[in-house]
Amino acid sequence: MGSEMCIRDRVYDQLGRCDLVINNAAVAAPLPALRDSTKRWRTGVDVNLNGPFYLMYHFCPRMPEGAGRVINISSGAAVTPDFGRPNYTATKLALEGLSQSLAHELSGKVALTVLRVDVAVGARALPRRFPMIVARLRKGRQSAAVMRPYSSAVVCPPFLSEIS
Repeated sequence: MGSEMCIRDRVYDQLGRCDLVINNAAVAAPLPALRDSTKRWRTGVDVNLNGPFYLMYHFCPRMPEGAGRVINISSGAAVTPDFGRPNYTATKLALEGLSQSLAHELSGKVALTVLRVDVAVGARALPRRFPMIVARLRKGRQSAAVMRPYSSAVVCPPFLSEIS
């Protein structure tokens, strides 16, 4: 039995129902994809894409119709190929595509939202922790999402929100 089935059974046994699933787990391989192991690539796909799918697969059909919600957490890296971690970029973009498709499939039954999170950090921490972002800023390709100092939610299509 898969771990997601154990979680589902435990939730329904102890609580009787599930109204909300938040998929936030993620891994980002630290090496360039073509120099890293295929095992680490598969781990990224399993955690960042398959994990959310399996949880939706097991929970959505039993959610109360019209009252269930799924929130999938994506990343600004999904649309930033020069982020430097192709596995993470690819799987977060794939999660957004999966979410868009399932939002149509679940329409009227379960609400599905994607939050694309961009982390804005203090100027002193930025060069050390996010060198690729700094390189983009220095080249004059800054994005408003990276530059905004506070978090805010912007609703895009009904299935996608962006937080920066």
